[in-house]
Amino acid sequence: MTNHYANLEVVLAPAQEVAGLHQADWATLLEDSESDNVFLHPAWITAWLEAWPAYTSSLVLIKQSDKVLGGGVFFSQDADCLFVGEGRADYQEVLLAKGVSPNEAKQVVAAMFDALRKEHSSVRQFRLKRVPEWSFLRQGNIWCNYRVGESYTVPAPFLDMSEADVMMNKKSLKRHENKLNRTGTVDFRTYSESSEVLPRLDGFFDQHIARWQQTDSPSLFLQETNRRFYQLLAQKLDNTGILQYSELRLDDDLVAAHFGFLYQSRFYWYKPTYKPELSKLSPGEVLIRNLFRHAQNQNARIFDFTIGNERFKQRFSTGTQTVADLFVTANTVAWLGFGAKQSIKSAMASARDGTKNIATSIRGAK
Repeated sequence: MTNHYANLEVVLAPAQEVAGLHQADWATLLEDSESDNVFLHPAWITAWLEAWPAYTSSLVLIKQSDKVLGGGVFFSQDADCLFVGEGRADYQEVLLAKGVSPNEAKQVVAAMFDALRKEHSSVRQFRLKRVPEWSFLRQGNIWCNYRVGESYTVPAPFLDMSEADVMMNKKSLKRHENKLNRTGTVDFRTYSESSEVLPRLDGFFDQHIARWQQTDSPSLFLQETNRRFYQLLAQKLDNTGILQYSELRLDDDLVAAHFGFLYQSRFYWYKPTYKPELSKLSPGEVLIRNLFRHAQNQNARIFDFTIGNERFKQRFSTGTQTVADLFVTANTVAWLGFGAKQSIKSAMASARDGTKNIATSIRGAK
């Protein structure tokens, strides 16, 4: 289906076509965009689509004189339109070609989201989650006739690899690695080919389940769909060098593992685990030190801890960016509903802060 928006051509196709009919256009846009990240790679997108096939999805490309100016992949769920990758991608984004002017960016956004509303007639709002701070979507002046609000932000720490040696020489990391080495024979290896990774994933899944079973956050791998998604990623990223599955073994026993990526000189921390019975030996920190060394050997410029503000990320990062959830709509009722919910959340947060302050004052008075 092809529509025309002012002097722009809007191309709509099933999202699977990022690896099919429109593969060349998507590849060109990725290469020409400042927002290129692993979660927009065709292998990632098609793995997600195959793991969650029930949704109606769309690839949207905005062209002008055969040049691709922008593009995105979306799916609809009831009244919502969301990014393909929902729930599993740490960064989600609309791609915009380099050199596009601010006025052209407004036209690209208007053409794209108007086309999506026509294609998915039940949609009243766009819930665009995990949009990074470098995204042009977080510039309020590009939305034309749409209202946009940020409903949630989370930090995304990173390590500049020029500081990797400093981090690897932290006393705690060296101490933990030396302690593990005294316990037995330690072996760290990274695999990138699906033939090597797939046979190891069951052990990875089982360890992650064991690691989280005594917590309030059960492992995602209790669900077969999530196991299938990781298997699909391993298959579709075969022979790309992007997949980086690492294992730390002690006397051939799996004590820690990490499923991550290396893309555009950026190493992505994605899904780690370790053997809970050996937590006193800190296998997770030994894993981190080895991953730093591995990323350094692979000439990575950035070690991206992705979303989350865990204490260990704060210890080993040199900077932090934010990721936000955006609520976008041209529907007045939907916008008023969003505003009401935000007001309630703000009031509840203020009440919690007030309670904490009172409790602190009482403790201080004792």
